[in-house]
Amino acid sequence: MVESTAANPQLLADQVSQLLVQPLEAASVVLSSGPRIFDTAGVLRIPKLTKSSTVGFVGENEEIPSDHSTDFDECVLMPTDRKSIKVIERYSRELARQAVIGIDATLKNRLVKVVSDKLDDALLVGKGQATNEVQTVTLNGAPSDGTFTLTFRGATTTALDHDNAAAGVQTALRALSTIGGTNVTVAGSAGGPYTVTFASSLAATAVDELTADGSELIGGTTPPVTIATTAEGESANGITGLVNQPGVQTGELDVTDADSLLDAIALASAAEVTPNQWFINGTDFIALRKLKESGDSSKYLLESDVTAGPTYRLFGINVRPTNKLPVGKAILADVSQVAIARDEAPSVTILSERYAEFDQIGVRITTRYDLGLLHPEAVIVLSA
Repeated sequence: MVESTAANPQLLADQVSQLLVQPLEAASVVLSSGPRIFDTAGVLRIPKLTKSSTVGFVGENEEIPSDHSTDFDECVLMPTDRKSIKVIERYSRELARQAVIGIDATLKNRLVKVVSDKLDDALLVGKGQATNEVQTVTLNGAPSDGTFTLTFRGATTTALDHDNAAAGVQTALRALSTIGGTNVTVAGSAGGPYTVTFASSLAATAVDELTADGSELIGGTTPPVTIATTAEGESANGITGLVNQPGVQTGELDVTDADSLLDAIALASAAEVTPNQWFINGTDFIALRKLKESGDSSKYLLESDVTAGPTYRLFGINVRPTNKLPVGKAILADVSQVAIARDEAPSVTILSERYAEFDQIGVRITTRYDLGLLHPEAVIVLSA
C-alpha cells in the first residue's frame, strides 16, 4: 500500500506552520519581542565566551606573550527530558456542521491563544522544576454570619460556615469527585484566608482555579470571596523563565518613582548591554503612566498630552505589558541575548476516530520550546 498525505491525519509541515507556528510567534509576548529563535530537532548547544585574559602593548622586537587564555561555556537548550506543551480540543460533528462561523478558524484562534498563554507563562516566570499549585481563598470584610461554597471543575462543596476552620474546608474539598483523596491540603485561620495547596495526584500540575459563591455571607464586603493563585503548578523538566534564570541582574521596582527604571538601565549600561524591551504587568505600567511631574502638577510625566495616543515606551525603550508577570515584577532586557529553541517538528493532528463513540472530532497540538541566556547580565529583573 502506498502511503499518501490523504491517508494520514497529521497535517503537513507547511500547514502546521500556517496554523500554529506563525500565529503563535505573533501572539506570544516573548516570541514577538525579537529573541534569537533556533529551530532544532534535538539538543542545542550554543557556545559562548565567558572571559578572556588581558592583552597588552608590545614594542618593536619585543616578545609577544603566548600565554593568553580564553574561557568558553555553552548554553544547552532542549535537553531530551524537556517537556512539551500538549493539548487536545474536542468538538462534536454537529458543531462542525451547524456552526454559523467556520469552526476551524475559531478553533485555530482558540488553540493559538491557550498555547501562547501557557508558553508566555513558562518563558517569563517558569521555575523549571516541580511546583505544587497554591491558591488563596479570602473572605472579604470579615463577614459576621452566613455560608459560602467552593467549586472545582464543576463540583461544588457543601455550604461552609463563614468562620469554618481550615480543616473543615479541607474535608469539604477532598469530598469533591474532582479532587478526592489527599489531593489537597488547606491551612489558615478560622474564617480565612485559607491557603489551598494541591498535592498527591494533583501535585506539580497546573490546575483550574477554584471559584466561590459567597452570596449567602452576611456583613462582609463586595466581592464576598476572592480566589488568587499565588503559585501556579508546574511539572518537572519545564522551561526556566527569564525571572528565574541564573546570573540575571536584579533591582527594585518602584512604580511611584520613575528613577527605579533609570537604575535598571544603569545596571544594563554597567554590563555594557543595550536593553531594548521592558516586560511589565499592565497594572504597574498604568501606575507609571499616572506619575505626574511634581506633587502640585497635573502634567503627566510620560505623556503630557492627554489627547495623544498611548505611549508604550519608557525612557525610549519599548514596553510590552503582560499579565503573565505578577504585579510588582518587571523585566528589562536586551532580547537579542535571549535564545529560544523551538522544536522544528510541532504537530497538529486531527483525531477523527479517537472519540468516535461520542461522535466527536479531536484536534491535538504538541509543541516544544526552551529558553536560555547568551549573556545573563543583559536581563535585569525588578521586584517591588
